[in-house]
Amino acid sequence: MSNALAGQIQTDLDTTIDKQDDNFDLPKALRLYYKNGNSLAEIAEILNTPRSTVYYRLQTVLKMLPPRAEIDAYRDNKSSILDAAEYKLVCKMLDTDTIEKSTLNNAAYAFQQIATQNRLEKGLSTSNISAVELHASISDLQAQAAKLRSQL
Repeated sequence: MSNALAGQIQTDLDTTIDKQDDNFDLPKALRLYYKNGNSLAEIAEILNTPRSTVYYRLQTVLKMLPPRAEIDAYRDNKSSILDAAEYKLVCKMLDTDTIEKSTLNNAAYAFQQIATQNRLEKGLSTSNISAVELHASISDLQAQAAKLRSQL
């Protein structure tokens, strides 16, 4: 790397460090990095800011998070991962040693939480809706539609 380029990067970095209240959009930068898969250079271009600024500002957050590939793998396999967690909890709840060492209520609560999340992940309802309530709602909507039609 040339001395001029190294000096420019250091100047950009110093400016970024000194500029704590700048207009850098960290949430947008993180979305671009994690959700869209943009590189630091691409993010810098989109945000119209030096690449060194993007690098510096993202580093504090990126140090706390797993690599993007791991997050992508989790996102792509979330339902299967939750299925596996649910299965392990069911096995643990049925294990004689676990039942003797801990309260069944704790294991049942953990199972309920995982099962609820798994149903949400699969697009299923997490609560039961009675047929009577559903019929009443449909009847109300039909009455409102009829009223609106008559006003036309």
